[in-house]
Amino acid sequence: MKTMENGDLAFFYESNCKTPGIVGVMEIVQEASPDPTQLDPHSVYYDPKMSQDKMRWMLVHVKFRELLKRKITLKEMQALAKDGGILEGMGLLRQTRLSVSRVDKVHWDAILELAAGDAV
Repeated sequence: MKTMENGDLAFFYESNCKTPGIVGVMEIVQEASPDPTQLDPHSVYYDPKMSQDKMRWMLVHVKFRELLKRKITLKEMQALAKDGGILEGMGLLRQTRLSVSRVDKVHWDAILELAAGDAV
């Protein structure tokens, strides 16, 4: 997330739910900056180990762009990544931290085609 730049697009991935998957597209409107809530003792995100000089938690400012016609589920993506499938090698499916990963153009286009109902 720290390397994302103004104007970059990102998928909105629903992860804390019964059926995880990609549901929308968002745009980066401000690059990474320190999350001020880590220093606020009244915030649920307060981190007493942090200080003005040492801030670990960053945030990226995003803007909603579009809701996909349909959710592309994690299981669907995993199936399309097998045996030379269109999503083979997709970072989202190789990392343990699913919520933050680079998406190659070929995978980006395939997800958008799937969501639109087009064959890939």
